[in-house]
Amino acid sequence: DRFSFLLGLARTRLDLRQLDEALVALDEAEALRPKAARVPYMKAEALAAQGKLDEARRMLARSAELQPEWVQPHLRLGEIALAVGDAVTAVSHLEKARTLAPEAPVVLVTLGDAQARAGKIVDALASWKRALELAPEMPKVQARIARALWTLGKRDESFAAYRAAVQLDPDDLQTRTAYALALFSLERSDDAAREFAEVLERDPDSGVALYYLGVTRESREDLERALPRLEGAEGDMPVLAGRAGESYAIRLAAAVELAEMMLASGELEQATALLEPVVNRAPDYATAHYHLGLAYRKLGRRDEATQALARFQRINDAREHDQLALKALESGDEARAIEELERALAIYPEDRVAHGELARIYLAQGDEARSARHLEHVVEYTDSPESAFTDLLTYYCEVGDLDRARVVFERAVDRQLSIPRLCLHSP
Repeated sequence: DRFSFLLGLARTRLDLRQLDEALVALDEAEALRPKAARVPYMKAEALAAQGKLDEARRMLARSAELQPEWVQPHLRLGEIALAVGDAVTAVSHLEKARTLAPEAPVVLVTLGDAQARAGKIVDALASWKRALELAPEMPKVQARIARALWTLGKRDESFAAYRAAVQLDPDDLQTRTAYALALFSLERSDDAAREFAEVLERDPDSGVALYYLGVTRESREDLERALPRLEGAEGDMPVLAGRAGESYAIRLAAAVELAEMMLASGELEQATALLEPVVNRAPDYATAHYHLGLAYRKLGRRDEATQALARFQRINDAREHDQLALKALESGDEARAIEELERALAIYPEDRVAHGELARIYLAQGDEARSARHLEHVVEYTDSPESAFTDLLTYYCEVGDLDRARVVFERAVDRQLSIPRLCLHSP
């Protein structure tokens, strides 16, 4: 019949990314059967692809209203909310989807992703584990479980989960690298080196594997090979707790390790050339300031040596207050934590730990403006996490400052981070 023909035509247009033509066919189909839930659902697919997320959400809500027992609209609403960084709303939609389809692995996996983004790590673990019970051959989910366990400090369980993920898919290099990192963090250096060597055999350009092999072998050659491969690699690093930007942090660490070897062999100019960009990009990298100070001193650049070593000492002094603040937070004394963090900033204004913790505290208190001021400092760092950019972009969208929102978004894109556009329209 005509209705079925139009749905088939719309599906073909959608698959070919002919979105306007698909919407035309769906408008005609809707005129024939205004209460068919699949029509607004397919419209939502086209609208979402065009970046019209508000309209897509309205269509999905209409689809769910027309066919309340159909799980797909709720699942898609959750996916869209998750994509734009609204984890709380995503959890709400996906919990509804789970009610409708409690044995659907895709629903449980996506719900777990939303719960993790909302900070509900224990709930996320439960969702992912249930999904694995229903569909055991999912190495990516096993890897998610491993990262969550690591975040919760359950190192042995995390290690076992990583090992299981690698056994399920030995060729998944991200998971395999994370498994090697777990071994390294558990001080099983020989086992870690073997795993990193396996990664390198499959991917000779893995800067992360080269870096850790350089550290475990104390190999200058590996570190020198790692540096160019880590350049511009933000977002590619399969880290234990999923922190974006970590790959660039590893590049900085590789530069410092290599510079230390150069200092030991008397290559002072080469060491200085490596360390100066590090302290420019990460002003609170204490070890880099220390080695740079030593290099300057040996080169006879006494004033610069004094400044670098003084920065090293101030960073360490600030870190002491950071640690006191974190202990205060663990005991629930938020006022004391704020006091210690402010002291840290008084000593070293570029202290990223202090800015990050204060941003988090003030955001939780509902003081978004003050939180944003601290986040502005956090995102200046090259290895800043995605969450800092997302929180800052959210604030500027809420207050209607589209110019600042655009600057934050473009800075994240430059660093190859994946954050939602929120109030910024798709190009």
